Amino acid sequence: MPREHKRGVRGCTNYYRVWLNLEAIAFGGRGSNCSRQAGVWKQMLKTAFHEFAHIALKHWRIPSQKDAWGNKEWNFKHEQQADNQAEAWMMRILEYNDRLYQPDFLGVVDIVRRRREPPIKEIPRGSYFVDRLQSYRCHITGGQLSVSDVAVNLHIKSYEKRFKAYGLIHKIADDLARVHVDSAGRRHHFWVWGDIPVIARRLASCYEFHEFIERLKKEKEEHIKNLKNEEILF
Repeated sequence: MPREHKRGVRGCTNYYRVWLNLEAIAFGGRGSNCSRQAGVWKQMLKTAFHEFAHIALKHWRIPSQKDAWGNKEWNFKHEQQADNQAEAWMMRILEYNDRLYQPDFLGVVDIVRRRREPPIKEIPRGSYFVDRLQSYRCHITGGQLSVSDVAVNLHIKSYEKRFKAYGLIHKIADDLARVHVDSAGRRHHFWVWGDIPVIARRLASCYEFHEFIERLKKEKEEHIKNLKNEEILF
């Protein structure tokens, strides 16, 4: 339901109703390591489930509202519980639909998001253009995650490590991907949220991936030794 919010607040509840701030959700979903629409949809689900979790876990039952108000430890504990419950519900949804039931068009959320965005033809080349282009390709294929998004969601965070892992991900998971062929004939692969656990299991049983991790560990140890040697020299 619409309601006036503080800036950046995505949702709130009075334990009888849940309010969602669609504008904050629309612009907060862009950093979710996935396509823009998938990020917005996941953020909206997570925010709604988080607020419903406060109601389901009966967080209004506290000894004294005065004792809880401004108590960081109490707030952190109950916010963490709500987050965990929201994640559990989303994992349950993945058992029934690998796209978290994301529709092709997000309705009001898409309208809010596009209200401030220029047409793609007017965007100069750069990271924002690539982001919009990826979202378009995901919309065409029904995908949600590029290969770099898959690597990040598998907690391979360093850019160099991700880049080296791309080949392995393509090798073991291309059969799961949605493929978009552009006007130059290049093939772009996209995956969905439900593919992440499958890819993780395949990587865990992949001998090449374990070799890759061991090689990265050795490179890191050698880099640390070189740094120590340089410190000794200076």
